[in-house]
Formats: sequence, C-alpha cells, structure tokens
Amino acid sequence: MFKNLFNQNETKNSLLVKKEEEIIRDTQIDFSNKLIAYHTNYLENQEKLKKEFDYKKIKQIDINIWDDFYDDNKSIYNNEIENNIQTTFAYVEMNNISNIESQKILSKLINVILENSLLPKDVDMELSFYDASTKYPILVLENQNFLYKRWQIEFKNITHEILDKLIEDLKKIDIFFNEVKFNIYSES
Repeated sequence: MFKNLFNQNETKNSLLVKKEEEIIRDTQIDFSNKLIAYHTNYLENQEKLKKEFDYKKIKQIDINIWDDFYDDNKSIYNNEIENNIQTTFAYVEMNNISNIESQKILSKLINVILENSLLPKDVDMELSFYDASTKYPILVLENQNFLYKRWQIEFKNITHEILDKLIEDLKKIDIFFNEVKFNIYSES
C-alpha cells in the first residue's frame, strides 16, 4: 500500500515537473518572440523615418539635456552613488527623426561644445547608442512604452551648476544642422 502511494506521488511529481518545464519553455518562447517583434518593429520604423524625414519640414531640432540627476554624492533615492560619478545625458527629443540623423546632430553638438570649450576638463562626454531592451529586457513583456533606442551624449562628472552654465552658453550660440536651428533645454 505504501509502495503504491509512493509510486502515485512520484508520478504526480514527475507530471508537475514536466508541466513546470513546459510553462518555462512556453514563457521563454513567448519572450523571444516579443523581443524579436520589438526589434523588427524598431528597424521597420527607422527605415520609414529615413525615407520620410525632411529637415525642411521642421522648425527646430529639440535637444534635451536631462536634469534629473544627483550632484550631492547621494542619489534621489538616498542610496550611495556608483563610483561617486555624476552622470546625465543629452538626446534628440523628436520622434520623427531617425537615429542615424540623431547621431549626426549630437556629433555636431559635441563639436560645438569642444570648439567653444564649454565644459571643464574633468567633465567627460561620450556619444553612445542606448538600447533600453538590453538593460531592462523584462519590459518587452510588461510595458514596451518604456523601451527605446537612441543615440545620446553621456556627460560624466557633471553637476547641476555646470549643466546650467552649459545650457546658458549653448543658448548664446546659434547652432544649426542642415539649416535648422537647435533648441537646447534641460528638463526631466
């Protein structure tokens, strides 16, 4: 009798394990399919933007230099900051411009900042491509509205005081790309 109960429990456990493995496999397949769809849609949208975009149809190029960062050795969540390096970023804040064009625009901005020596030597700038799906892949399943890919300038060792002066100085310079003026601001 105990042997039969043991065999029945073993069979039930085996079925549960198989069911659990099946659920995991299905979830992995679903995740993979959604991730592939996200990247495919992104590429299709970029191709569409490349074909449709025209500088003559826009009044200005909006560039946001993010201002929601810490500069007091604590983050807004009161945690220790990573390596005590304050970081923020600038990006083209327009949905109708392809990332290829954004890269060119931000390269122009970097050149203007360097040519005019608008930052202290200890503030670093780096142009990089950011893909939120590599840092937060779970958003593919949860909320794709928070996923984005973009070129951005990352500023390291910056403070709000330096950022405010940079914005002020950049506004004094007429910066154009393909005959369209930059509109540079800082908000989060």
